[in-house]
Amino acid sequence: SLAAAQVQVPRVAKARAASENDIQAVLDEQAQSLLFASGPARAIVNVCELNLELDRRFPLSTASHD
Repeated sequence: SLAAAQVQVPRVAKARAASENDIQAVLDEQAQSLLFASGPARAIVNVCELNLELDRRFPLSTASHD
């Protein structure tokens, strides 16, 4: 869910040496709204696509894998 991804923004920003605003902007771009017949629209995130876009924009350095 979008909410679950948003909780991780500070950690991801630190790991990728990016600002939280930059990571949040990518997350917002990747979020998709789904309409459910039984309730309101819910935002979801395709984690694979999000991670690929983060890798493209903010590659992890070798040092961050230690």
